[in-house]
Order: sequence, then structure tokens, then C-alpha cells
Amino acid sequence: MGTQSDVKRCRLCGEMFEVGRDGICRPCLRARAKARLARQRRHRPLRCDCGKPAVTVLPVRVGMNGVYLARLPLCAECLAVEQSFGLAGGERETNASRGS
Repeated sequence: MGTQSDVKRCRLCGEMFEVGRDGICRPCLRARAKARLARQRRHRPLRCDCGKPAVTVLPVRVGMNGVYLARLPLCAECLAVEQSFGLAGGERETNASRGS
């Protein structure tokens, strides 16, 4: 452990520390980094698999017997392709055809 002159107080939490940066202790630096990453993830716009911005998100059933529900973000072009194959909105069509 260092001498008394090596020990500083954190600007955020007020605890004494030896390892840190810019007057902030290591635990506070880590907490700030985690919060910054969470903010960036939350505000990141959804993208289609082709790289374009998504205009809609389709729920898709995957797994054995469709156990899991996954979200599929699609751009306008990929949505048109999915609809041309009858994959987008397919559950509604099947449910309507079963009822008749």
C-alpha cells in the first residue's frame, strides 16, 4: 500500500483510492463505463441483416414447434421480399384460412 500522499479521494463516491484516473476510483470508472454502454445500446437504431435501417420488426417463431419468439428487424426491401414469399404475416393468413 502506498503512503498517505499516494492516497486520494474519489470525486464521485468520496472513498479513498490509489488506482484510478482523473480523480475517480476504479469501481466508479467501471460503473460509468457500464452505464455509458447501456445508454448506447438503448439508443442504437435497429438495422436489417442487409445493413439498412429497419422499418418494421416481425415476430418470428423459431425452435422445435415454434417454442421461441424472435424479433426480426426488416428494411422496406427485405419486407417486400418476405411478403412476396408469404413469410411475413403468414400466421394471420393461416389462422384466417383455418377459420373458414
